[in-house]
Amino acid sequence: METRPLKITANKYKKINRLLIAGRVSDSIINPFSVNLFGSPNDKDWYLMNNGHAFGNKNRLLIGRSLFSCQYFILVFGGYVDEEAYFTHLEIEFEERFGGKLR
Repeated sequence: METRPLKITANKYKKINRLLIAGRVSDSIINPFSVNLFGSPNDKDWYLMNNGHAFGNKNRLLIGRSLFSCQYFILVFGGYVDEEAYFTHLEIEFEERFGGKLR
């Protein structure tokens, strides 16, 4: 399962500082549930931003800083989920490229 491309702000490159996903997915340690973050500068070429994180039996998953600035981001979810699985929220902390500074 994947999200549609997330364009957080209009026409600007941004770097994700922190991404927090909360919910309950699976109690299985044998078949962990993983989340991968992909980024794209142009909505055509996609690059892996992290090495994937297993959700496991935790209620929160924290993904750290992205490797470089992108215009679009996609979260890709994979693995085993229970029938009663749910996500409560997705929290994204980011900074815009150059942050409005003159270069």
